[in-house]
Amino acid sequence: MQEQPIVIKNMQGEVVALLGEEQGCTDDLSTAYLDELDLSNADLEGADLSDAYIGFCNLTGANLRNADLSNAEIECCEVAGADFSGADLSNAQIDITTDIWLDAITDSETLFPSHHRPSYM
Repeated sequence: MQEQPIVIKNMQGEVVALLGEEQGCTDDLSTAYLDELDLSNADLEGADLSDAYIGFCNLTGANLRNADLSNAEIECCEVAGADFSGADLSNAQIDITTDIWLDAITDSETLFPSHHRPSYM
């Protein structure tokens, strides 16, 4: 059985991407509205998610290496094992507890908003 792609829409309801069709994500997902999606193990490496809303999503094990999440709103997401190495989260609004980031993968190149840098960094 072939896995169904995940349909991603922007805030106007327009389809901007289908995840699961190809390896990686080259689509422009800026301003995408990602709400209550299972994105576990999704390959979003290098994705442009700037100004996107990402709420109540399962990002467990997702690859977000070098993704642009600047100015994104990230609300109540599970990030255990998600790889944010080199990701740009500058000016993002992050509404998850700092402790949750202990289970995410980050590196010295990960850019956090100045008001939400995890204490272990």
